[in-house]
Amino acid sequence: MALILAVALLHAPKLFAMVFNRPLCYFEDPEDVLLYIFMTIATISWALGFGGTRSLNHLMAFSFSCMFYLTLTKVVARESGWDSRKISGVVAYSAMTCCVIIVVEFLLLNLYDLKIRPLFTTGGPGTSNMDFFLRGIFKSVAGTAEEPGSMALFLNVICPIGLWHFEGEGQTKRFITLCTLYVLSLLFLTSIAGIVIAVSMAILASLFRLESAAWFLRTYAFPSIVICTGLAFLYREKLAFFLGDVTRDLVMKLAMSQSSGSASIRTETWTKALENWRDSPVFGQGPGYGIESLGSGYHSMFLTVLADLGAVNFLLLCLFLSIVGLRVLALPSRAAIYFILPFFGSIIHFNIVGDFYHAPFWISVAIVQMAYTEIHKKRHEGVNE
Repeated sequence: MALILAVALLHAPKLFAMVFNRPLCYFEDPEDVLLYIFMTIATISWALGFGGTRSLNHLMAFSFSCMFYLTLTKVVARESGWDSRKISGVVAYSAMTCCVIIVVEFLLLNLYDLKIRPLFTTGGPGTSNMDFFLRGIFKSVAGTAEEPGSMALFLNVICPIGLWHFEGEGQTKRFITLCTLYVLSLLFLTSIAGIVIAVSMAILASLFRLESAAWFLRTYAFPSIVICTGLAFLYREKLAFFLGDVTRDLVMKLAMSQSSGSASIRTETWTKALENWRDSPVFGQGPGYGIESLGSGYHSMFLTVLADLGAVNFLLLCLFLSIVGLRVLALPSRAAIYFILPFFGSIIHFNIVGDFYHAPFWISVAIVQMAYTEIHKKRHEGVNE
């Protein structure tokens, strides 16, 4: 995102001129109109809602998601002559950097009891709701995010896009390196939701794209399975203890057990979200009301939109995401298999986290839209993809 903003600042006069001379450049993807209507209604919701600085801040956060992370990425890329592959290249190296940080943090913590987390929580201990989690045989880490779940969501967006880039560029060694770092990072984060969603979406992708899945298994997965099986046999006792700990946590969360702090707080906040929505069903309580009233928010992006912005915006968001989902499935097989996890996996994860303005997700939507447009333009021109 920093690269997009830097280029936008360099070309600011040109971009401002486009607003007046070529305003339709903001409507090259028709579904984006739904987000502009979404923002208009969100502004009305803010004007009619509880008000205050927090509400304005959240309205601005929604604006950044729609207008900067999504729209500005596409406008700057198209005006700079970048295609979806070039943007995915930036994402790829960002993914490798994040994974290296997680692996280094894990090794230093568990082998030498050295903590590098203070480097990423510069606002003090109050800026994060955790330091480390005990996971049976080791302490899991959170990388540069607030907690493991957010970091796993982040990785499940950027790592598959990075793999798509390296595979398309024929950079096999970098592909294998990122793939290995990605798997290790998910393990070291030990986010139940992140791991389950990644595995589930990988299975879903293979069902939709059997030919590409078979190619991937032949090329990369089978050697990895052999290595992992050997390691599992050598450390079978520790592995059994770890899997038992993770399985108990997963069962408690799926059953929404009160014994799980994560599950119990979501039961409480989701109930409150529906109550608040019933009090103001059309325009909601105003942006940021969930955070204002509960402190922690509703722990669900969709319930946050429903309760804070109302039913109309909830439906607009669902319609927009449905259209983009169809774009993902319409991509060629070798591309779609990498975007199923970033898009559909994020949507599933958004049911249990409230990060509407999660920058990597909206940038991944921009890449999907650009790739879809580029591919169909080539087909229209008679170029085989």
